[in-house]
Amino acid sequence: MTLLDNKQRGFTLVEIILVIVIIGILGVIAMANYIPLQESAKRATCFANQRSIEEAARIYYSRTLLETGKAVYPDAIEDLAPYMQDGVLPVCPDGFSYELLPNAGVRCTSPDHQR
Repeated sequence: MTLLDNKQRGFTLVEIILVIVIIGILGVIAMANYIPLQESAKRATCFANQRSIEEAARIYYSRTLLETGKAVYPDAIEDLAPYMQDGVLPVCPDGFSYELLPNAGVRCTSPDHQR
């Protein structure tokens, strides 16, 4: 075994701490940019869900017209489940619910997801 001499080089504690601080700052910047993108994606998903429910309500309206001769809009949003993919109504990504409006309109109960 040889003794370590003063010529051997390595990282000092100050250099390692400086690198850790820089990585932490970059992480904070990345998170600050990520959060608004996540909110924007949730809002876009909610708008797409609302359009899907509105389209299902239009199909319901047309189908009742063809089958009964009298066109009516659905009374409850649950009536639209058979007209959705796999028979499942979409859910707001933030956990809010959807409300049916007159004439096949749909609204999310979240104040941030209003069209």
